[in-house]
Amino acid sequence: MRKRMKMIEVKTKINICRDTKDNFLLELATDGKADFLITGDNDLLSLKKIEKTSILTIRDFLNHQ
Repeated sequence: MRKRMKMIEVKTKINICRDTKDNFLLELATDGKADFLITGDNDLLSLKKIEKTSILTIRDFLNHQ
């Protein structure tokens, strides 16, 4: 796993999620330039997208492929 792992330094501050405890995931996805954020959390799912990161359930992600 370490061979495929990439450490991300989070610098971005985001405060748009209904549940403020979830904002760190949006920050990580943004600074990590993630294509997808896979979650079952409705507070995050309601956003649908942040910058270039699509926010999807695992089912929607698998159907997307």
